[in-house]
Amino acid sequence: MSPRFKKTVSIVFLFLALSGWVWWLWKDWDSAGLTAVFLDVGQGDGVLLTIGNDFQIVIDGGPDDSLIQKLGEYMPWYDRTIEMVILTHPDWDHVTGLVSLTERYQIGAVLYTGIQSHNAAYTELRSII
Repeated sequence: MSPRFKKTVSIVFLFLALSGWVWWLWKDWDSAGLTAVFLDVGQGDGVLLTIGNDFQIVIDGGPDDSLIQKLGEYMPWYDRTIEMVILTHPDWDHVTGLVSLTERYQIGAVLYTGIQSHNAAYTELRSII
């Protein structure tokens, strides 16, 4: 075999191996899946991130308990666990819906900035946490 033939075979083999590796990574990423739903909860914000079929992250809760209804449209009825809640800041229109959330779902972890606020919903959420 000529050196040129060996080099060509090596390059083709390397290309095929690299293509297989990229396909394998892409296949696993696609099967895990990430969906983001921006929930209409009124004036405030509410976002549901779902990774795979059973890992949910809720970002902010809106100004009332409409978050609960909206989550019901996108989560299975039997799933009463939310793995993570993220509160971006303690304004009433972001935190109020999270108080209702803690009454109906088990929450795995809560991330918040630590910014202090004296509104009643934030105080109640802090006491629940």
